[in-house]
Amino acid sequence: MTENVNNLNYDSEPDLREQIKDTAFTDYTKFQSRSPIRNAEKANFFANQITIENPDYPELDRLYDEKDDRTLTNVKHSAQKEIAKLQQESQKPGLNSEIYGLYADRIEGSLTKIYLVEAAEYLRKDNNESTRRAFTVLNERLHGPMDPECFYGLVHEFSSTLDDFVPKNETAKQFKSDLQSLDFFKKEQPKGETFKDSEIISKLGEVARQRFGPMLDVVPDTDDSVRYDAAQSQAILQDALIAGGYPNWQMEINEKFIVPDISSIESRTFRIPPSLNRTAAELRRLIVHEVGTHIARAENGNKIEYLYARGTADYLPCEEGLGVILECAIEGNFDNPSYRRATDRYLTAGLALGTDGEGPRDAHETFEILRRMLAIREAENGEITPEILSKTRDQAYGHIENAFRGTNFYMKGIIYSKLKVYYDGLVDNIKYFKYNVDNLEEALDMAMLGKYNHTNIDNVKTISLIAERKLNETSASQQPD
Repeated sequence: MTENVNNLNYDSEPDLREQIKDTAFTDYTKFQSRSPIRNAEKANFFANQITIENPDYPELDRLYDEKDDRTLTNVKHSAQKEIAKLQQESQKPGLNSEIYGLYADRIEGSLTKIYLVEAAEYLRKDNNESTRRAFTVLNERLHGPMDPECFYGLVHEFSSTLDDFVPKNETAKQFKSDLQSLDFFKKEQPKGETFKDSEIISKLGEVARQRFGPMLDVVPDTDDSVRYDAAQSQAILQDALIAGGYPNWQMEINEKFIVPDISSIESRTFRIPPSLNRTAAELRRLIVHEVGTHIARAENGNKIEYLYARGTADYLPCEEGLGVILECAIEGNFDNPSYRRATDRYLTAGLALGTDGEGPRDAHETFEILRRMLAIREAENGEITPEILSKTRDQAYGHIENAFRGTNFYMKGIIYSKLKVYYDGLVDNIKYFKYNVDNLEEALDMAMLGKYNHTNIDNVKTISLIAERKLNETSASQQPD
């Protein structure tokens, strides 16, 4: 994208709404599966202690035989055509090349997702060095490379926990011994940083609780002993949408999804899986992340420029990280499941990819390390009980399934790396709010303008100019003739 935003010519701003809709593509939906089959695969993984050889991906099975006009091939060809057209149009004198560039980048991102899904299908049918390389390169293009500094910062954090851990039962002793025998826990590790900042979380929490108060107030005031199933959660979340000012959004329980999902601005649907089961605290964090972040940015962006409702090419890590830091903010600390989920995902990706220098690893090898790390972290007074073993086994498998979805689970270091962007974006947001510590309300306002990377100064300048222009247009239209 052109970096100079000082010469924007909005008189010739293009209306590219249809091009974005025609070329939109969500890759991870192709890696979903039906819950009964997914549960059977999970049981097989645990029972046999071997990796899954033939995971079920029904959407990949019918990748090229969709019955409507939006076949994968048609969308791909449409994206390729639109990118070429936008690049050509942006060169014409007097046109808004920056806006054209933003749209071209966005469509190119969709095209990369299409290539990634195709690579996953090729990989299933022909596991060779070329197909593995294609899948890896496309993942890195979409989600960025692993940052060793971030990875080793988290390894250092766990190493301190491991060193201080005093096992009180045989399982705990064995797990500590197993981890200490690993080379990357024995050798001196490179420098790393976790980027935690308690001051930012405390101050941002005050701002966040005030901003999201009406939505959070609809959640029952119950402790963690009370859990809400999918139907109960659906009702609570629908009330939160209304309280937040989004009555045109609908809640839906959808068996095709294994995690909560937000649709496009057109269909305005918040989808949750039938297996959803959350405490009141977990529902509050879910509301802040999904409604307060994803839906709010989509709706706000729609008022400025359609692209900001759909998302610019580089919006995803920053938006996911914003959702995580806001979850931490309303909790008031980093010692909560939201932070741990983001860091555990990053550790999972790093272990699978071999960022520690001892990999890469397949799903089972990664799982065995991760479940021991989680069990030691969750141990009670040095004891790893059967309940903790079961809980952390499920947690570890969830991260493994997240990382290895779209693959056959047994290829070393071949993962769908979207799970790493949560921590990438969290780090960027910590830095962003730390820089703006004296004006957090304004910084949060800027972050909420739309689905874009608010931690990039050039992106902030661009959206600010567009928003200012829209405001001026609205003011002028309201003036009497």
